[in-house]
Parts: sequence; C-alpha cells; structure tokens
Amino acid sequence: MDYSHFYNLKLIEIFSDAENSKRLSEKSKILLSHILNASSVWNSRILGIPNRLGVWKIFEAEELRKLEDQNYLETQKILKDRKLNEVIAYKNTKGDYYERTIGDIIFHTLNHATYHRGQIASEFRKSGLEPIVSDYIFYRETTFDY
Repeated sequence: MDYSHFYNLKLIEIFSDAENSKRLSEKSKILLSHILNASSVWNSRILGIPNRLGVWKIFEAEELRKLEDQNYLETQKILKDRKLNEVIAYKNTKGDYYERTIGDIIFHTLNHATYHRGQIASEFRKSGLEPIVSDYIFYRETTFDY
C-alpha cells in the first residue's frame, strides 16, 4: 500500500504543476482519476457503504490529493481492523454478484493501479514528459534503509 500511495502522490505532484498540466494528455488525466476512483469503489465494497464515486469520474488536480489520502487512510484502516481472508460479497458495476477475500481485493487494487500507472508513463512519453520510475524494486532502493 505504501508503494502505491507513494507513486500516486508523485503523479499527483506532476499533475498539479501548472507547466506540466499544459502538456498532459486527456487520457493520462482520465487514467489517474480512474486509479483513485477504483480504489474508492473497492474500499466502499469492503466497508459495506454506498459507493460515492463512479469508476470514470474525472477530478481536477487539486481534488486528486484529497481522494488519494482518503483512499489510503481507508485502506490502512481495513488492513488494521479486518482479516485478509474475510470474504466480501459485492456486485460489480454491471450488477453481477461476486465473492472475494479482502486480500484478493487489496491485491487487485494495487495491481490495477500499477497497470494504469504504466499507461500514464506511455502517455507522458507521447506528451514529451519524462515518466516517473515506479518500479517496486526502485522504490525499495530509494525509500527503505536496511
């Protein structure tokens, strides 16, 4: 979770910078909002509360940090208060019924975010921006002391 939060915040910094924001593609803006929306949707499913966002709602840069922080705090609380093997019943956006463990859901949200951050990196290159290096091993080398 810390890894994903760290790189979401790095992207939000780039999206919040006035010079960079002029060069960002619409697709990269959609993808970053989607990452945060999806995390919120999954947290809502785990917590059994109504979903407050659609998966494709687009946020302005100044709203992204608030949503990311809220998602991170909610997920941390879930990890603290719940068991990873607890099964959650939910309906997807099409109304289909599923059951998955919290561990599977958390893994899915992390993997989902990583996938879309890779797409954002491609969009950055197309826009002439340098993508962030977001490999997990690089994160461990730069943020963790042994």
